[in-house]
Amino acid sequence: MPDRRWLCVGFKLASEFGFAVLAPEQRAINNPHTCFNWFQPIDSQRGGGEAASIRRMIAYMLDRYDLDPARVFITGLSAGGAMTAAMLAAYPEIFAGGAIVAGLPAGAAQNAREALEAMRAPPQRQPQAWSDAVRGASSHDGPWPVVSIWHGLEDLVVHPGNADASVTQWAGLHDIAHAQEDEAEGHLRRRWRDGSGRVVLESHAIVGLGHGTPIAVAEGHGMPAPFILEAGIPSSLHIASFWGLTTALTKDTDTDRDAAPASAKPDLHIVTETSPQAQAAARDTAPTQEPPIGEPAVPQEEAVEIPQILASAMPGPDWRARLRQWLGRWR
Repeated sequence: MPDRRWLCVGFKLASEFGFAVLAPEQRAINNPHTCFNWFQPIDSQRGGGEAASIRRMIAYMLDRYDLDPARVFITGLSAGGAMTAAMLAAYPEIFAGGAIVAGLPAGAAQNAREALEAMRAPPQRQPQAWSDAVRGASSHDGPWPVVSIWHGLEDLVVHPGNADASVTQWAGLHDIAHAQEDEAEGHLRRRWRDGSGRVVLESHAIVGLGHGTPIAVAEGHGMPAPFILEAGIPSSLHIASFWGLTTALTKDTDTDRDAAPASAKPDLHIVTETSPQAQAAARDTAPTQEPPIGEPAVPQEEAVEIPQILASAMPGPDWRARLRQWLGRWR
């Protein structure tokens, strides 16, 4: 039941550039906010729980629609960003690339208490320890997916330091150290190249952005909604360009040269996005009258019958209290 405004952006790009989109949805029985349990090892490790479920969905899509298995990409926001990191760690051989938006690095938390602490500030670890969290998640030893990391510098939900930790994690895996700095539509962008000159890691620090996915309404990319925030930069388009799914931004990137070789088969783009129920609740609920936790805020007849990859339901105005209540069930 995806948010219609996300569909406008995601499927517009998919239609224009010819890639498929997979967006599975969590079941409320597994999580009252239909969020992925990114901090639970049983659900985020290889072969287990929700991670294995997503892996099976990918296998189905590849077979059912004859997609290119060498060009599978995954992205997500907030808890979806954290689950994206977990999937990249658990199944690195499956993905050509990933994008972590306002998320956390793989292995940042192993339970609810650690999840809350990591959201306030990333755990203090040595660079090797961050990379080892991914190396230890599977028997894979490279090559590693290319990764794009996005974070608002005014994010009060997930500390921006988590973006730096994610950079450290993937820089160690790719064995890269020196970044090139420039601006992407007025915001700091850092890019790292491997020994062949290919860009394998990038980070975007968005000035003035809180917790959400940055969009650019004036450019026709997105409509503002809870956690879908105007920033003057279309993150989805930039991410697609970084992955080589579109050449729309070749005027200021090396996308054509850096991308994986083109294929006659379509690519697969997996989205772990903010739960539509949480978006609807935050949009339609007045501060003094909030619907009960887990109650759908959109009439059933308004639902869009398309599967969605859930992931990150950050609750409404009193998110701190509700998040603690949600996480408390696993304490």
